[in-house]
Amino acid sequence: MKYYLEISPRQTGKSIRLLEAVTQYLEEDERNIAIVVSRNQGASQNLKNKFDQNSLRSIFVSSSFNIKEKIEGYDLRYLRFFLDEFDFYSNYYDIFLKENNYFVTTPKFQRKFKNQKDFEEQIKKDLLL
Repeated sequence: MKYYLEISPRQTGKSIRLLEAVTQYLEEDERNIAIVVSRNQGASQNLKNKFDQNSLRSIFVSSSFNIKEKIEGYDLRYLRFFLDEFDFYSNYYDIFLKENNYFVTTPKFQRKFKNQKDFEEQIKKDLLL
C-alpha cells in the first residue's frame, strides 16, 4: 500500500498542501470524491472556507462524525480521504487506511520509549507510529 504522509511542525503549510492535493485529485477524474477530515468541526469549517472550489465532490467533516455513515453509497474506488492533523483525532476508522489516502499532522506530543518492548506496545495503540 502507499500513502502520502507528512509529519512536521506547526505553521509549515501542511493544510495548504493538503487542499492543493484535494484540488489535484478532483481534477484527475470527474468521478473522484474527496473526504477531508479534520480534528473538530471548527477546523473542518476553516479548511472548507480556504478551499477555493465549491464542489459537491469534496466533503469536509470532523473526525468525530460517523465517517462510515457519510460514505455509504459511494463507490470506494473513487473515494480518497485527506486527513488533517490526524494525530489529534479521538476516532479512527479502518477505512482511513485505504490505499492512496493523504495524511498530515503536527505531532500531538513527543513519543518516548523505555525500551523495545515499550515501543512495541505503544505502536499497537498509536496511529502515528
